[in-house]
Amino acid sequence: MAGESALRLELEVLLAEAISIHWFIQARIKLNPLLCSRLVDEYAGLIWDERSAKREEHPNCPNDLADAALYAWRLCYSYLSVAVDPPLKVGSPEWHEQQEEEMLQAEISQYHERLERKLTLGG
Repeated sequence: MAGESALRLELEVLLAEAISIHWFIQARIKLNPLLCSRLVDEYAGLIWDERSAKREEHPNCPNDLADAALYAWRLCYSYLSVAVDPPLKVGSPEWHEQQEEEMLQAEISQYHERLERKLTLGG
């Protein structure tokens, strides 16, 4: 069982590493070139070891920064986030519609609270 979990962890790390490098190549991972120039250079210089049975970097390629970025990326879970709709423009017809709906729901909630208090207190 311990061997199986170690293998699973190794596969997860390899998959996440491949995804992060692939996403960088596709420009899905955004890096600040002023702050991350060494990481950009390291990502650009990575090559895959064709002799290896599994997908891993060539052992002669430096990958310390790529590994550090991978561990931080795996820890933050931002890759699982969903884009949030931008806020409606104040004064637009959609904004007024949203405001009306929120006010209606607030009034309904208050009505139910008053009704519940009235029933609880007996009149």
